[in-house]
Amino acid sequence: MLRSSPSAASLSSPGDPGPAGAAAGDVVALRAVDSGQPRARTDPLSPRCSIPFCGDGWIRRSNRAGAWLAARGTPANATTLVGLAIGLLALPLLAYEQYGWALLAIVLNRLVDGLDGAIARRQGPTPFGGYLDIVCDMAFYAAVPLGFALARPANALWAALLLASFVCTAASVPRPRGDGGRRAKPTNGARGRKSFFYAAGIIEGSETILAFVLFCLFPTAFAWLAGLFAALCFWTATARVVDAFRSGPRAGRPRDIV
Repeated sequence: MLRSSPSAASLSSPGDPGPAGAAAGDVVALRAVDSGQPRARTDPLSPRCSIPFCGDGWIRRSNRAGAWLAARGTPANATTLVGLAIGLLALPLLAYEQYGWALLAIVLNRLVDGLDGAIARRQGPTPFGGYLDIVCDMAFYAAVPLGFALARPANALWAALLLASFVCTAASVPRPRGDGGRRAKPTNGARGRKSFFYAAGIIEGSETILAFVLFCLFPTAFAWLAGLFAALCFWTATARVVDAFRSGPRAGRPRDIV
């Protein structure tokens, strides 16, 4: 998804690691708190993306599944931890070059990640739940490049570069309400209100998952794919910083740079 303007989103994934990932498709979800009131956590993928496990249809299906699980007493935080455990299975699987099984673990992690927020919306979201979800998503996103680094020594440099780009994009995601919030794109309301606003970019949650899928399908091309994806992540982070500076209340004045 190529976007240049900021939009409301949950804290993302590395790609919007992170960050991976809400409306902007950022990497990780957030059970937000708006004006002191807990709000429902969102799933991390964009409602407008075209890959599986995201979009309005997926949100409706995950909401129904989450309601069914919540009615049977399934804890949202426990679901988050189960999703992390499944996602971390990708690490040893990648290290032993079991790419098909690793891909399955990645997909299952994303499926479960869409359920915990839906459960929370039924049971009552908490700030800690959103915090836990962010931590678990970041751990998952870091595990995948590490797995490729362990698989083949030739991958190590490119995996390190990819992790560095994830850190940069994750750090560039948050935007203060007075800055990015006023220019945020409206959402369809399916994921709840936001108390934090994040800048959109070339690389966000959906693109990060797509990259992971490509890594597993074409492992011999990991170096090329990781290098390209890292470059796009660095580009995204740089564009966000420039946009944040320009959209500030006194943008362009030297004293605004600290």
